[in-house]
Amino acid sequence: MWHPTPDAIGSPLHIVEDREIKRSFGGFVDPENPRAQTASWRAFTTDSAQRIFSAPLYGAYSIEVWAGDGRRVTGFLVPGFNDPPRDPDAPESADNPPASTIRALRVVSEDRLWVLTWRRRDDWLDMMEERPGPGGRTP
Repeated sequence: MWHPTPDAIGSPLHIVEDREIKRSFGGFVDPENPRAQTASWRAFTTDSAQRIFSAPLYGAYSIEVWAGDGRRVTGFLVPGFNDPPRDPDAPESADNPPASTIRALRVVSEDRLWVLTWRRRDDWLDMMEERPGPGGRTP
């Protein structure tokens, strides 16, 4: 995760042992525009072998596995998770549907990874109601 700090350093993902940071992963955030990098937000989990499992929250079903020393072990993806492409800055509409997202990861056992997703249904628009906001604007 990241978190902007008053000194603009931010905090990437850290591996901590006995309250001491051993290794850090990730980038820093522009404190003037911290939401500019939301496309890079990721879900993380670890296993007993100190491997790090990482996936972007938005844009793709792509999971990577990293060793504790920062080496990439493996990765895989599920094609078609977010077809068609969308504009994250535009309002959701029939031409710009909401993205399917990965919400969380968890290692369940040595050979099983649990992935929680929100998948867009084909009939998602049938369940939407547009309501004007302040000033008559619709988001």
